[in-house]
Amino acid sequence: MTLNHLIQLEIEVDSSGPNNTESTALNLNSSSAKLQLKWNPLWDQGKSIIKSIDWWCNLILKNESARQLTMNDIKEYLGEEK
Repeated sequence: MTLNHLIQLEIEVDSSGPNNTESTALNLNSSSAKLQLKWNPLWDQGKSIIKSIDWWCNLILKNESARQLTMNDIKEYLGEEK
């Protein structure tokens, strides 16, 4: 798959039902982190998905280092790099 294919790819998500979310399917729940650690995510769902796609495109299509890509994302997430 090329970058152009990824850009043109349309993803349809059926979120019409109450249990049709990935977090429900994976039993993910951040309420404990929010309550006990006073934590809230800095990136919304849309940005998180875009960052994931970018990470994989850079890894596969540009052959960049997985470690360096991860470190770059961590720095950006923490506000050390924009």
